[in-house]
Amino acid sequence: MIPNSMTHYSLLKKKRRHVISYKKDVPAKEIIDRALEKALITTSSKNNMFAYRIHVYGPEQQKWKEKIWTLSNRNHIYVDKDTNDLGLSKVTHDAKKNPNPNYNHVRTNPYLFVFHSRVVHKPNAFYQRQIDNGSHTADEQYPEYVDKIIDHIALEVGMFANNLTIYLLEKGLDVSYNICFVRDTQEWHDLGFSWVKRRPILIMSCGYAEETREQWLKKNSEGGDTCPPLTDIVSWIK
Repeated sequence: MIPNSMTHYSLLKKKRRHVISYKKDVPAKEIIDRALEKALITTSSKNNMFAYRIHVYGPEQQKWKEKIWTLSNRNHIYVDKDTNDLGLSKVTHDAKKNPNPNYNHVRTNPYLFVFHSRVVHKPNAFYQRQIDNGSHTADEQYPEYVDKIIDHIALEVGMFANNLTIYLLEKGLDVSYNICFVRDTQEWHDLGFSWVKRRPILIMSCGYAEETREQWLKKNSEGGDTCPPLTDIVSWIK
């Protein structure tokens, strides 16, 4: 258990690692439920709409995790081909024969969270009054706006995932993220995901790490994978 006195900064700096594979140990479902509840309470959302849905795949859903991994690796293959065809890259690695090991966490975890866009059918009472009296329109209610507002929904998903990360790390769990996956919902339906209604935004896994990316890189004598300097990211306007 991480001490309560540990700050979010030191918790993330010490504990946050990308996971290559998880142990078979399964954290109690109550830990996951409580972390999700706390993340909902502490995450901001425009007009309290929360225009996303989180599908949680537990320990008994291995079949679906394997299929989600397939959709991740398939997207990798698509991108390699597309950028090669456009003359932007010269990828020769065959991801079909030798998949990227960084996706392994998608299928080795006890719990997988997949965030999708959601059309909000019922705003809260306050905003419903604003809609009824003609002073507000809720773009989150319209299927036609799902892709138009993906920027702010993706931002909210990232905020929720970060808060969820904190609450899981506090309980001694590890987490990882994946943004490489097929966006087209038809390809999800083709694999049997009948409950998927809207495009995916983020995949996040949790459990107890067996091997982290840091360990994998060291084992394979790979180095140099560092963050850019702050000056590349932050620019003070003068």
